[in-house]
Amino acid sequence: MLAEYEDIRKKLETELIGKKKSVLYTDLISNIRRIADYLTEKQPKTRKGLKTIMGGEILELESERLERIGRQKGLKEGLKEGLTKGLQEGEQNGLKKGLLEGKQNQAIETIRKMIDRGYSDKQILELFTEEELHAAQTDK
Repeated sequence: MLAEYEDIRKKLETELIGKKKSVLYTDLISNIRRIADYLTEKQPKTRKGLKTIMGGEILELESERLERIGRQKGLKEGLKEGLTKGLQEGEQNGLKKGLLEGKQNQAIETIRKMIDRGYSDKQILELFTEEELHAAQTDK
């Protein structure tokens, strides 16, 4: 009986695994195990031998392998998407920040030149904010 089940398992593995039908293989082995458990209910040694041949380890390895592959693909795709999105957001934020800092620095330099040429605070405040004027006066 054990030899017959071993032969069935090998034939299923050869036929189905090679043809990328591992889910069908897993289902068939699972059903065969259930039938074998029922048939060998009162024969513990035979039952143990069948479990080794039709194997919990085969089912676990196949299902674990499929789960691992799925997780790896998901992780890879998630990391790629996250990296791409993060780089885009970082680039956009950096550009905005750079433009803002550039405008602020330009305003401060213009205010300093105006101060050097004798413009009053009132005249400068017509064109710039108090914060910019204060920054130009203190950052010299």
